[in-house]
Amino acid sequence: ELASRRQPLSSRGHASSLVPPASRSSLAPSAPRAASMAALALVVLWATPGWVLFPGSSNSDLVGEYNSIEELLGMTKSGTPTAFRWTQPSDINSAAGIGSGIAYAYDPRFCDDILLRFDERASAWLRFWEFVTCESVKQSVLLAFDTWAANHPHLHFLDVSDECTSKDLWKTVEKDACTSTNCARCSIAEIVISTFTKNDENDHSGARIVPVDVTSTDPRGTNGLTQDGGKFEYVELQYANDLCWYLDQTFCAIFFDAQIAGVDVETLMLSLFITIELIACFVTLVFVLIIARTFFHTLLDTWDTDGDGSIEAHEILGAGRAAWGALFEWISTGSLAKASAKMEGRKIHAVDANLAAVYTLSKLNILIASFVLSLVAFPPVFMLSVFNPCWNCQDFKAASVHEIGHILGLDHPDQHKDQNFASDREAYNCTNTYSGVSMTSDYDSSSVLRAQLVHDPKTCLTNDDLDGLNFLYPVCSNRVETPQCIEQQLNLGYLRLSLSILAAVFIPIIFVVALKIYAAIMLRCSKRLREKGLELKARKAEIQKVQQKTREAKSVAKREERQKSASTAGGAGGSRGGLGRMMSRGSSSGGSGGGVGRYMSRGSSVRPKVRVSAEDEEQGPEVIAEGAEDAEPEVQPVAAAELGGASVEADHEIHPVRERPDLDDTDRVAPGTTVGR
Repeated sequence: ELASRRQPLSSRGHASSLVPPASRSSLAPSAPRAASMAALALVVLWATPGWVLFPGSSNSDLVGEYNSIEELLGMTKSGTPTAFRWTQPSDINSAAGIGSGIAYAYDPRFCDDILLRFDERASAWLRFWEFVTCESVKQSVLLAFDTWAANHPHLHFLDVSDECTSKDLWKTVEKDACTSTNCARCSIAEIVISTFTKNDENDHSGARIVPVDVTSTDPRGTNGLTQDGGKFEYVELQYANDLCWYLDQTFCAIFFDAQIAGVDVETLMLSLFITIELIACFVTLVFVLIIARTFFHTLLDTWDTDGDGSIEAHEILGAGRAAWGALFEWISTGSLAKASAKMEGRKIHAVDANLAAVYTLSKLNILIASFVLSLVAFPPVFMLSVFNPCWNCQDFKAASVHEIGHILGLDHPDQHKDQNFASDREAYNCTNTYSGVSMTSDYDSSSVLRAQLVHDPKTCLTNDDLDGLNFLYPVCSNRVETPQCIEQQLNLGYLRLSLSILAAVFIPIIFVVALKIYAAIMLRCSKRLREKGLELKARKAEIQKVQQKTREAKSVAKREERQKSASTAGGAGGSRGGLGRMMSRGSSSGGSGGGVGRYMSRGSSVRPKVRVSAEDEEQGPEVIAEGAEDAEPEVQPVAAAELGGASVEADHEIHPVRERPDLDDTDRVAPGTTVGR
C-alpha cells in the first residue's frame, strides 16, 4: 500500500528535493518559479547538506567540547544523553519501540479542539458543506507518518485510538505533570496526539513534541547492535489550538513559490486589493448617483416648479430656501401649518418615498447592478476565503512531518548550524554508523526540519533528512537511496476559489433579481390599490349623485307642498281678512251697561315663522306658517271704553275707533257681520 503511494524523486536528481511535491509538479511551472528553482539548485550544489540530532537546544552548551559525532554521543549533560531514538526490541514478539510499529493514539478531545482552528473547514457561503473533518485531519497525520515510514524499511506507525477507547484505557494525568489541553494518556500508546494552548506571546510554534518518558539506557538499533544515547518511551505530539491551520498545500504553494522567487506576495495582494476596491468604489459611486437621480426625480416631483419634467439646480435651491423659511417659521411661531405653507406645496410623504424606491428598483439593469456588486464583493471574499488561510495560517501536514522528525530524533539544522553533521553515502556502513559522518556548518534549506516553515512549508524529505534518519536507524538491506514523497491532492484551495467566484457573481445576481421581483410585486400591488381607489371614488361619486337627486326631489316636493299650503291659507285669509269692523250697541236701562265694541282687522294674513331643520341643512329652510294653514286669525273684541282711544297691537293691528255721529241705529251693523273696505 505504501509502495503504491510512493513517488521517487530520482528522476529529478538531487536538486529536485527543492521542487514542490509531485502534486504540485503536475501544474505547469511559471517562469519566476522555474528561475527560483534553478537558483536554489545552484545553492544546494554548492553547499553540503547537514542534519542535527535532537535535542539540539540542550547540546548547544557542549559545542566546542567535541570534534566528532562519536564524541558527542558519548557525552551527557547533567546525566541526560545528547541524543534519543526509538529502540528495536530483541524479542520479536515485543510491541515496544519499533518492534511491531510505534503505536500512537488521538486524544479523545483532539478533533473538538483542533477543528475550529481550520479556516478551510466550511465555506463562507456554503456553511452546510464542511471541507475539513476529523477524518481528513487524521488522514493528514497518517500521511505525515507514512512520509517517514516510506523512507525506511523498519519504521512503521500504528493507530491504536479505537483500542484505547473500546478498552477504556484513557487515564487522566495530573495537571502538574501535563502540558496538553486534556491531560489524557493511553497505556498502550507510545505517542499521544493532543493540543496545547500557548502561554507565551513570543512563542510562534504551531506544534511541538514533549518527551514525557525518556531513558538514558542505550537503545538497541535496527541493525541489532547497541547504539549510543538514550531512548524514547513515551512522547506527546501537540498542536496549538490558538493558531489557524490549513490542509491543502497544493493551492497555497502558488503564493509560496512566488515568495521564494523574490515577490513580496503580501504587498502585491494588498496593492491589488486596494486598487480593485478603489475602482469598485468609483464605479459604485457613479451607479449610485444614477440611481439617486431616478429616485429623487420620482420623489421630488412637486419640486418641479417650472413643470419641464426635470429638477434643476435653481429648483433645488428654491426648495432649500423654502425649507429654511419653514424651519424659521416653525421655530418663531411654533405653528406647523404656517411652516408647511412656507414650503409652497413642496412635500415629501413616506408613501411617495416608498413608491419612488420601488420604482427605482424596478428600473435597475440586472447585469450592470450585478457587475457592480460583484466588483465590490470579490476582493474581500478572495482575501478572507482564499488568500488569508494560506498566508496567515500554518500547513498542518508540514507541521506534522516536521514534528515527527523530532519524535524520531532529529532537530532544526538552521537553528543549530554548529551542530550539523553530513553523511558520505559512499562510506555508509550499517554496522558502524559513525563511518562517513563529519561535522559541517551547512544545511539544506529545503529540509522538512527547518524551523521557519510558515511561508515555505515542506512535506517531502530531502537527502540530509534521509541521511540523518539512516544514521539513527541503521539499514543494512533495502536502504532507500532517494527520498520518497507521499502527497495528497485535496484541491480545497481551488474549490474555495471557485466558490468565492461563484459567490461574488451569482449572489449579487440573485440579490438584484430578488429586488426586481420585489419591486414588480410592489408596483403591481400599488397599481391594484390605485385602481381600487379610483373604483371606490367613482362609486362614491355615483352614490353622492343619487343622493343629490333624491335630495332635490324631496326639496321640490316640499316646495310644491309649501306652495299648495300657502295658496290654501291665502284663500281663507282673503274671505275672512281685510278690514273688519264690528259695532255692537247694547241697550240697557241705565245706558251705562251698554257699550260699543268695535274692532278692525287690517289684513287677515299672519306672519309666518321660519324654522331651519337641524336634521338636514342642505334641504334649505323649512317654512311653517303657524296659524296660516290650520288656524284663522284670532280677533278679540275690545270695548271702546277699554281702548281709551289708544292703539293696541296684537296679532292684527287694531286701530282706534272714532264715533260716527252721522250713523243711526239702523245703519249699525249687526254683531258678527264682517265689513270690508
